[in-house]
Amino acid sequence: MWTGPLFDADIAGRMTVERALEICAGKKEDYPEDWTDFDIEHSQREIERSVRHISESAELLSGDHLLVAVDQIGIAAGIGQIPSLKKLKSGLSERGYKMTQCQMPEPMFATNADWQTVLEVARSAE
Repeated sequence: MWTGPLFDADIAGRMTVERALEICAGKKEDYPEDWTDFDIEHSQREIERSVRHISESAELLSGDHLLVAVDQIGIAAGIGQIPSLKKLKSGLSERGYKMTQCQMPEPMFATNADWQTVLEVARSAE
């Protein structure tokens, strides 16, 4: 779990897919020799997806928030199965909080709710 701002919303809001591809995708000669056009296309789609997720979550991640690993919710809440992100988002929204999925190596979400509220919502969404 992480608390606190991860980045500045103004800066994140200025990111564009085009600029991210220009900076991050590299040139064909930069790729490993065994990469196919499919591999290059896949890596570019991942960059696009990352920029989209950052843009969608910029406001929330630039303020105080919790960064929660989805796989740990079930254990922490003492429930058997992990609730769907849709149910978690709906439950948090009903209580006046925001939630957004985050582009991380493992499934995570950010919310401006406190930890106890996250656990209560997880239990009620089961």
